[in-house]
Amino acid sequence: MIVQLRIARSLGAVAWALSLGGCEIVGGIEDRTLAPEDPTPMAAACAASAGASSLVAWPDSKTSFCTNGDVPVSCDSTSHGSGQDGQYLVDVPTYEKMPLPGGAFGVRDDVTGLVWEKSGTNPLTWDEAQAHCLGLGEGFRLPTRAELVSIVDYGLAEPAIGEDTFLAPTSTTDLYWTDSAPPDAGVAWAVSFGEGGVTLLDRGLGARARCVFGSIGASCLSEQDKGQTVLDARTGLVWQKAASDPAATWLDALAHCEGLTLGGGDDWRLPSIKELSSLVSGEGDGSPLSPEFFPDGQDRIWSSSPSVRSPDAAWYLDGVSGRVAHQSTAVTAQVRCVR
Repeated sequence: MIVQLRIARSLGAVAWALSLGGCEIVGGIEDRTLAPEDPTPMAAACAASAGASSLVAWPDSKTSFCTNGDVPVSCDSTSHGSGQDGQYLVDVPTYEKMPLPGGAFGVRDDVTGLVWEKSGTNPLTWDEAQAHCLGLGEGFRLPTRAELVSIVDYGLAEPAIGEDTFLAPTSTTDLYWTDSAPPDAGVAWAVSFGEGGVTLLDRGLGARARCVFGSIGASCLSEQDKGQTVLDARTGLVWQKAASDPAATWLDALAHCEGLTLGGGDDWRLPSIKELSSLVSGEGDGSPLSPEFFPDGQDRIWSSSPSVRSPDAAWYLDGVSGRVAHQSTAVTAQVRCVR
């Protein structure tokens, strides 16, 4: 059974007017309270400083996939691993076909307002990929790593992208360039649409490009609840500031966040890998989470997203390297809850 909740959001224009879907909670999981529509003046301040709209959402994966930590199970089941990504479908985007310069077509994400190339290029160097995007017309560019991850569907694999919306990668082993790169390092972040991993790649090697038009700005963080939580005014997500101690296996991490009461709220959950990725600036490795707001973030951090290819594994963000990968659900990692 799927229960649908429609949550109105106020968004400014990015490049086109935006319209949001809402929030679906699957499998009888209790209602979750999202952040207030405009909790502080911070959202407007962030928008002004970033030159983008005061986006208060983050796109979720469309497809539901759940596991008991070992094998796939129905997301309707709450007996094993309640709180998984597939049981919380928050702001699932829809895509609208739009004409691009030169007679090509793109698609617009109604959550972010970003307009994407429908198909990717053949493999290019990073500099060639940058030139390709600039050649599409004013305003087109390579996406940031957070933007590119926003169109990955972690409920799919080979490819991990909706083939009814985007033309699938020619090869599911190919990486796609992002504009996020450590300065003077000769590498840049790249995303795999085979499964959804994020890694650094030598800029002289070949990867594909999927260009984007529009802007969503950067995360804009502020402490809340007397320093217990951190609000991201861009996404509306409220984060646990201090990671829970000790580290936990994946199933224990899910259960911990489901039972957490903090900052006056009891609607916490383990974040999806796309939500975790929204916090990463992506310019370099060393500390992908802001040390000012997450000083203990130098560890592998669990997400609520299991791996479709390996159901006994789940996705994590590496708090040191910034890499996104998956590992066995039986090992331990840091737990940082969200609501």
